[in-house]
Amino acid sequence: MCGTAGIASAITDGHASGSQCAHRAPGQYLRSTRWPRAHPFSGGVVIGMAVALNVELYVEMTHGFGVRKVTQTIKEVVHMKKVLAIAAVLLAMAGLASAQTVVGTAHDLSSTGPGATTNVGRVCVYCHTPHQATAANGQDPLWNHALSAVAAYGVYGSDTLDATPGELGGAVAGTAAVSNLCLSCHDGTVAVHSVWNAPNEAPINDNPANITIVAGGNVNAGGFITGNPNVGDDLTNDHPVNFTYDAALAGSDGGLVTPDSANSVDAAGLVPLFAGTVQCASCHDPHDDTNAPFLVVSNSGSALCTTCHNK
Repeated sequence: MCGTAGIASAITDGHASGSQCAHRAPGQYLRSTRWPRAHPFSGGVVIGMAVALNVELYVEMTHGFGVRKVTQTIKEVVHMKKVLAIAAVLLAMAGLASAQTVVGTAHDLSSTGPGATTNVGRVCVYCHTPHQATAANGQDPLWNHALSAVAAYGVYGSDTLDATPGELGGAVAGTAAVSNLCLSCHDGTVAVHSVWNAPNEAPINDNPANITIVAGGNVNAGGFITGNPNVGDDLTNDHPVNFTYDAALAGSDGGLVTPDSANSVDAAGLVPLFAGTVQCASCHDPHDDTNAPFLVVSNSGSALCTTCHNK
C-alpha cells in the first residue's frame, strides 16, 4: 500500500509511477487524474484554492486512502503564501461587490440608512415591490413609488440641439418613461416615502400612512428632496432626456458618437439606452454611488460626457 509520502510525491511531481506504489494488492489500481474543479467557496475550500492555483493533483485511488488523507496531503503541499494571496484576491472581489449596492447610499431610506431614515427595515420598498398593489399601478420595473402629478415639465431646447425630447409631464403608471420614475422623488413634489404597496410587518401593517420619516441628508421632515438633488418641475434648463439617440441623430448632429445599439451607447454597455432613448438612468445608476452622484461611470476628465459627445 502506498504511504502519504508517495501521494505527496505524486502530487508534487505531477505524475504517479509504479516505483512510488510498488506494493499494490491484487485488484487495486493506480489512476492518474486531475482533481475536479471546485468553486473557492464550496465545501472543499482547500481543494478549490489548489485548483485556483492550477496545481495538478494526481491521486492514487487505493482502499487505504480516503478523502481525509488526500485533503490533508493537499494542505501540506499548498504553500501558505499562495493561500494568503488567493484570500487577498477574494477579499478584494468581495469589497468590490459590496460597493455596488444601494445599501448605505442616499437612496437607502431604511431605518439604518445614512441620511433620511424611516421606521421600515427594508431598503428596496421605496422604489420596488414584488407584488404591485393594483393593476392600475402596474409600472415596470415592479414600481412601488407614487408618480408625480406634474402636468408639464417643459423640455430643453437650443440652436445646437438636433434631438427632439419628449414631454415627461402627465405620466401615468403603465406608460411612464424611466425618467418619470426618477422624477417621482427628484422633482420635489412627492415625498420619498410615498409608496403604493406598504410592508405588511408591524408597525406598518400594509398601511402607507404608518410610514414615518426622520429628516436627513437632502430630505426634509416632510420627506421631500431639497438642495441639488431636487431638479424641480422645470426641465428646460437641464440636460435633455427622453429622446431617441440613434445613428441618424449622430449623423445629423455631427458632434455625437454613433451608439453601439438601441440598448447602449458604448460597446461595453456602461452607458445604457432605454428602447433607444436617453433617460436619467443613462447617466445615473440609482443602485450604485461608487461614482458620485450615482454616475454610471466616473466623469474624471469628462469621461462620461465624451461617451456620447464627440468633442
